[in-house]
This record gives sequence, C-alpha cells and structure tokens, in this order.
Amino acid sequence: MPDRLYAPGTTPTYSARHVAFELSPTSARTARKESFKGYLLGSDTPFPYEYTAHVPAGALASTATDIARFMIAHLNQGALQENRILQATTARLMHTTPYAMLPPLHGMGFGFYQHDINGRRVIFHDGDTRFFHSQLNLFVDENVGIFVSVNSTGRDGAADILRAALFRTFADRYFPYMEADGQVDSKIAAQHARAMVGHYVVSDRSSSNFLAINRFSPSYSPGAWDGVGGRGVSY
Repeated sequence: MPDRLYAPGTTPTYSARHVAFELSPTSARTARKESFKGYLLGSDTPFPYEYTAHVPAGALASTATDIARFMIAHLNQGALQENRILQATTARLMHTTPYAMLPPLHGMGFGFYQHDINGRRVIFHDGDTRFFHSQLNLFVDENVGIFVSVNSTGRDGAADILRAALFRTFADRYFPYMEADGQVDSKIAAQHARAMVGHYVVSDRSSSNFLAINRFSPSYSPGAWDGVGGRGVSY
C-alpha cells in the first residue's frame, strides 16, 4: 500500500484500490472488444474498444443493468438479495462525508463524491474515457438512483452538458426544493470570503512515480475583495 499524501482526516483525496463486488454481474467484464463502440461525434465513424490500464477504477466495462444492481446494493446498505458486498456499517460510512472542509461546499467520501441538490443528500461518481462518459447518482435518503452513460463526447462538450442537465431535471421533477431568497448578511459574506483565501493545489495526484511532475501544474490562490455597492460579489 503506498504512503498517503496527507494524514488521515485532514485533506479529502481519492483512492482507487481494492474494488470488488459479488453481485452476480451478467455482463460486466474487463474487456469486451466486440461491443461498446465509441464516437467523438455521433455522426462520425465508430472507434474500436478502448483499453485502459487504470486498474481497478478504469479497466471495467459494464452495462446499465449491472450498474443498477450495484446501485441497488448500495441503497440496500450493501446487500442485493442473498449477496452482500459490504457490511451495513461500512455502507453507511461510505455514504457520508467524514470531513467537510468548508460546509456547505461538497466534499469527498469513501469511494463517492458529495453531490447534494435541492436540499437532498446525494452521492455520486462519474467516469470518463475518450469516448464514453458516465455518471452514477444515489439519492441516499430517498432510496433512489439514476445512472447515465453515453458513447460519444459530442460537440462542444455535449456529454457533460447532458449529464448535468439530466441530473438537475430529474431532481427538480421528483425532489423539488424551495430555494432560499438569496439574501446574505454582508458581514457574514465577508467572513466567508476571508475563509476561502489561501493557496490550493489538487489533492488527487501522484507523488511516488514520474507523474509527480504534475505537481508543477497550475495552482489556485483566491483572494477576498470588498463588495460592489455594499453587496457581496460571487465568483
């Protein structure tokens, strides 16, 4: 097991190790070159199956049917009929965000990202290759999940736009929420702005191999500015 970049409980980051499940999948496998053709644009000619060595997070080819079984198991606290992939306590832990750096901004859990919407608790994970773009969302408290996968990137990032629009429309239709009036106390807004000031680097990165060179990629250093006309500024 490689060394952690950060001490446990201090910085949310990502780990992709020891992923396995016993859900009797009917069509998921690590290589199906006879299926799953992808496109850059839907009007283009298809490209052959994409092989990836990003194991285990990126080497599995699956179907919506088997992903649905995986989702149902999580919504059932780790069980699907007679099969169990997780203890109930483990599943509940995976469905929470153990360390919220700056609530209510979304954080990272154990294997899932926080994706709350309309006041509902949602966890999700997405997946992208050159041609395929997928997203899994679980409305944990409502016992509902939604999964989408497309086999084309589309023009002008259409795949990402589609995923976001579907998620938002689904939530607004089935789990609507009355938005707040948007009024924020100017003093509180200033405090929140000052809390964001700092130097940020990507926590999901390599440190022990040649990919560590990516640490020289751009970092972010937001500052706090006074409002315009006595009002806060959103950016």
